[in-house]
Amino acid sequence: MKQIVDDYSAALAAHDPKKVNIAPEVFFTENGHAFKPGESELWKGAGTWGEQNYLIDTERCGAVAFGVINENGRLIHAAIRLQTRDGGPITEIEHVLGRESEFMYNPQVVLATSHLDWENILPPDLRQSRALMAAAATDYFAMFAEQPLVNTPFAERCDRWENGIMTTPTHDCSPKGLVIKHPPPRVPLADVEAGLVAAFEHFAGNLADVHVFKMSGGRVQYAMAIVGPASPDPWVEREKNK
Repeated sequence: MKQIVDDYSAALAAHDPKKVNIAPEVFFTENGHAFKPGESELWKGAGTWGEQNYLIDTERCGAVAFGVINENGRLIHAAIRLQTRDGGPITEIEHVLGRESEFMYNPQVVLATSHLDWENILPPDLRQSRALMAAAATDYFAMFAEQPLVNTPFAERCDRWENGIMTTPTHDCSPKGLVIKHPPPRVPLADVEAGLVAAFEHFAGNLADVHVFKMSGGRVQYAMAIVGPASPDPWVEREKNK
């Protein structure tokens, strides 16, 4: 799967979707809007990644690349989800991008997080199940309530970056105290070995959003959020019709 991500990134930088194995029936969105591969803004302007991390889900044959990528000569925040058919053709592509006009914007800070061990493989005794990771990611968004009924397990020190801005000055990732109504997130992929889980959310029912959580020993250690513009979310309806 990592090679497929690299092939896709190379095709993006070449502005040529024919350079990667994309299924004819692929469903592709960029910030919630459907395009054909090669026609979106990132496909037309992409360069190389400035900082790239990988979430590789070998069981479900999917991946998420996240960090900052060059577009038209400057860095933007990006999360790219690829779903394949049994490790072959790419059948789903989802770009969530945060540019200058979006919620916060500081790609240089993301470059400075390159020391974080996003992809390090956890010892077996510190891994958590896919179900526990999905529940932690889902419960995080349910905590944006006056009286949350759930509680994501956070590490004693937990940090979160949203479009490059660290939003945890006291190293507390809990969103308690913020009251925002969200639809349930989609949690399609997890890397159990590395402790990574990605939640795709229509934040406040309005914004394209991906939160990637790093977990170890059953607790969230840190999180990276890529927040895009106000957008539709066609993926929820697509999931219902599968």
